[in-house]
Amino acid sequence: MRTRLPRRVRIIALLVIALVATPLISLLFRVPWARMPSILRQEIVTDALVLSLTSSVLAAFIALFLGIPVAILRISHESDDDASDGAASSRGWSRSPVRLWA
Repeated sequence: MRTRLPRRVRIIALLVIALVATPLISLLFRVPWARMPSILRQEIVTDALVLSLTSSVLAAFIALFLGIPVAILRISHESDDDASDGAASSRGWSRSPVRLWA
């Protein structure tokens, strides 16, 4: 059974979504769509796109290669903590913040 998030959390989430979405939507209205193919063919634009794509893929791989071992370590330590008396104190750190608010 799923419980609903508290009202203030939902309001804050909607405000954050609006704060992020509003500039993105306004950019869509400012784009010169008729000139877009010629703009995308410019060398400086393709260089910027390649750099952005390369750095985002590299960041994703770094997060993946660092995150998997950390997750494995956390899982192994959680199972050790559950067997001991200190399970209640460490259990809160392993849950997501959303679960802690509910």
